[in-house]
Amino acid sequence: MKQPPIGIRNNNPLNIKYSASNSWQGQKGENGGFAVFTSQEYCFRAAKRILSKYFKRGLNTLQEIIPVWAPDGEKIVGNYIKYVSDHSHVAPNEVLFLENTETMTTVLYWMAKFECGGYPIDINRVIRGYKMR
Repeated sequence: MKQPPIGIRNNNPLNIKYSASNSWQGQKGENGGFAVFTSQEYCFRAAKRILSKYFKRGLNTLQEIIPVWAPDGEKIVGNYIKYVSDHSHVAPNEVLFLENTETMTTVLYWMAKFECGGYPIDINRVIRGYKMR
């Protein structure tokens, strides 16, 4: 039986890198260089905070976010952008807003699907995590 991808095993379907300097709420350790969360909701909570920092730097489109999220050495960035854009119906150069929960959770859902090779992700976990304080 095939083992689920590391992002699923770590409750981190966005494959957020582990850093000792980040004490994400719900983070319980590290595995394979990635943060391990107690539930997927905490991964999506952390993602919102990371994106908030990106937005403050002026990175607010898929074209600008994804190359920073997953530099070329890790994933094929062009394919990643196209996959998320095609599935979320968000144009690569469309300006995103953190307050638009529906769009942002859709984008994060499809990013997680790409990161985990299409493995099933529960959109309700994305929404709950994104709405966490």
